[in-house]
Amino acid sequence: MPMNPISFELGLLIIALVIASVSLFLSLFNAILLIDISKKISVLKKIGVSHSQNEVSTSYVQKNTALREQENTFTENTLQESFVSGMQSVIGRYTIDSMVVATTDGLVVASVGNKNPEYDAAYYSSVFEGKSAQPEQGILLIPLKHRRVPLVGIARTRDIIPEETTFIIAKEMQSVFEPNC
Repeated sequence: MPMNPISFELGLLIIALVIASVSLFLSLFNAILLIDISKKISVLKKIGVSHSQNEVSTSYVQKNTALREQENTFTENTLQESFVSGMQSVIGRYTIDSMVVATTDGLVVASVGNKNPEYDAAYYSSVFEGKSAQPEQGILLIPLKHRRVPLVGIARTRDIIPEETTFIIAKEMQSVFEPNC
């Protein structure tokens, strides 16, 4: 019994049906992936960004880097708590409204009392490196180091702080990050 040849129109219709089926499958697959990614992003936003007064804001990458670099017995939470409590005690002794400690390339390490530490870290680290204009009044840029990694302290204040006091604040902040100095 000979097979009936498929007409040209029927062949095109079958090919179009296969293409439409594959497109529909890929669209559904992409939708499922996007939903999953948006859920993960919302969870990371809740975990990584803290807008309340006197809390620490540390990015996911910085947490993992700090864990890999730690050679002593401090846990990450103990280290963060000591940084934050030390920063709070320093800014409490002076008329400083908020403090952000960031890497020189603009990543937030720790923050106390700042509603937008990511902006301050990104903007003022470039000012600190001399890539843009001087900081405006009420901003103090303090050079710091932690395990030989250069950091910048960004302090916001409503008052004018004398240069001598700025050096004292810098020494106290450095002792928070390098207690054995």
